[in-house]
Amino acid sequence: MEVAIEKSLIDDKVLAEAVSTIIEEGLTEIIPEYSPEQGFTYPVLSDVASKYGVPEIDILEDLVKRGVLKRRPYKRVVECPKCGSTRLVASFRCPECGSTNLSRQTLVAHVTCGYMGVLESMKVEHGKKICPKCNLPLGKPGEDYQVIGAIYACEDCGNRSEMPVPAYECVDCGNVFDHRGAVYTPYYAYDVVLDALLKESKRLLISLITSELKQRGMVVEVGVTVRGRSGLSHPTDIKVSKDGRDVLIDIVTNQSEYLTVIGKRMDMELGNHIIVVSPTVTMGSIPGQLEARGRIVKARRIEEAVEQTVREVEEVFSSSQ
Repeated sequence: MEVAIEKSLIDDKVLAEAVSTIIEEGLTEIIPEYSPEQGFTYPVLSDVASKYGVPEIDILEDLVKRGVLKRRPYKRVVECPKCGSTRLVASFRCPECGSTNLSRQTLVAHVTCGYMGVLESMKVEHGKKICPKCNLPLGKPGEDYQVIGAIYACEDCGNRSEMPVPAYECVDCGNVFDHRGAVYTPYYAYDVVLDALLKESKRLLISLITSELKQRGMVVEVGVTVRGRSGLSHPTDIKVSKDGRDVLIDIVTNQSEYLTVIGKRMDMELGNHIIVVSPTVTMGSIPGQLEARGRIVKARRIEEAVEQTVREVEEVFSSSQ
């Protein structure tokens, strides 16, 4: 699986569902999981990826570009160069003749007499290995003798080597290859950047709400300044116009923004002002008395907030007819 850094950005509807999932699950990191059938995947995004036909990795990498996620190395894995499978049977090959018919032999040093040789080739008397040099029992490992290494002996050509060649056979397609032909793929974990997550949730809400309202024939302006009843000017996220009437929409991603917008609302026409509370806001942290007046949209997911906001706008315009 190759990470496509230069691919075009993912559609905002896809990103909205991915960001909503991160928020809803309270994720601070996204880590790949392994299954024999699928290899390494990111199950937390599997539903979104399947719904829109977009690879999980493309969604993650797009969020990296936007600063919402920070990528870090997690694991590198040998994959079949023919089909990409991670279901491999590993073995060793003789570096001389290529045979996989190798036996592992343990090299030991006998502390008593200094003999060094192959453990498996020593004769056994009364269940004990006998040192061929001093003819005494080898004794206890780590005390009477030390393991100093291992070699691999080829049963076909007789070659002995400390470094046999790693070899793999793919369970799925049968391809046989060694380290020279292997695909060595990096997989990454992704850390969530909270500040960027808040900003992206707001950007997505503005983008998707604007798109939906324009499709319904409304005139939409983003990032405008409006004049309140006091004569003061107030920045507003979205201004929607239809048949000579305006609806103002503000998006809030935390309690501080909410309180600021509530203060502004006191200088606005209550009936045409909608506050959209991002799923990033814990509503339990907002004083109940501040929720009582006016139109407020609250939803667990961004896509739900978009749908509710569009309905609220339509209701405002229909009530004025």
